[in-house]
Amino acid sequence: SFSGQSHRFSVPRGLADSLSELSQRQGATLFMTLLTAFQVLLSRYSGQSDVSVGTPVAGRTHTETEALIGLFVNTLVIRAHIDSNESFLQVLDHVRKACLEAQSQQELPFERVVDALQPERALNRHPLFDVMFVMQNPLLPVLHLPGLQLSPLPVETNTAKFDLTLEIEPADDNLRASLEYSSDLFEPDTIDRLAGSYLRLLEAIAA
Repeated sequence: SFSGQSHRFSVPRGLADSLSELSQRQGATLFMTLLTAFQVLLSRYSGQSDVSVGTPVAGRTHTETEALIGLFVNTLVIRAHIDSNESFLQVLDHVRKACLEAQSQQELPFERVVDALQPERALNRHPLFDVMFVMQNPLLPVLHLPGLQLSPLPVETNTAKFDLTLEIEPADDNLRASLEYSSDLFEPDTIDRLAGSYLRLLEAIAA
């Protein structure tokens, strides 16, 4: 089914700053570093060396479309081959190149990619990946109107679009993170341990 739950946690500001500095030294973005760490974590949990993760792109690559109302989002698949003999920085370099290559083709509709690859289809499975990684833009500021204050609130949908989705968004004092998961597949305690493992892995990478 599509039943799901969410587990929220945060990446401390000091750790996020260290990871940003590491990313800059490697010619990568914080998105690439956090994605690589997530793929390494999935590889360790699953015992698989070939890890494909989906990620959305805004699809507004031209200034003429930036102000238009509508959904331009497309989905990219970032495939990583995790070699236990390589250092994290080597894996990061592979993922960085995979991200740049995928983003250079981001206007190709995802459906065209699926049609070209012709994967074996099942109605209850996504054709190319089961796990999603999302890094949002910084949170919208609190909006003040006469007698009214508006701010975004997290919403529990009790659904899961994929087996597992890690969503990260910058906040003032940390990175807010959320793991949306299929409750048919995962127990809450498992996801809590997964989040803890991800934080420990990020700390090790920063160190």
